[in-house]
Amino acid sequence: FDSPLLHYLAVLSIDQHNGSFHDANSYTGYLASTLYCARLLMIQSCIQLSNVSLPSDVPLSPCQVFKKHKAQYMRCSQETPVSIILDQLAFGMGIQKRGGGSKIVLYSEEK
Repeated sequence: FDSPLLHYLAVLSIDQHNGSFHDANSYTGYLASTLYCARLLMIQSCIQLSNVSLPSDVPLSPCQVFKKHKAQYMRCSQETPVSIILDQLAFGMGIQKRGGGSKIVLYSEEK
């Protein structure tokens, strides 16, 4: 893999106990957590970039910087690590939906 993040996720997908890959029910949680962290890092980076301005640049708000970077790095149509994670997450969620998946929240009747 060209990206250390994707290499890490590929290693994380291996289930050592069964000697195979994790199923969609357990692996999509790793992908969602990684995507959440990537988004937080992107927000932090955009806030820092909005505070740095060159003399020729028009100052941008953190939201404007985020929209610009989101369009550049967080779209499914590009081959960035985040877009690959989004594609894998959507694929895994589709498998979960078709296969029933495991319930995250369990409800019980009150007596």
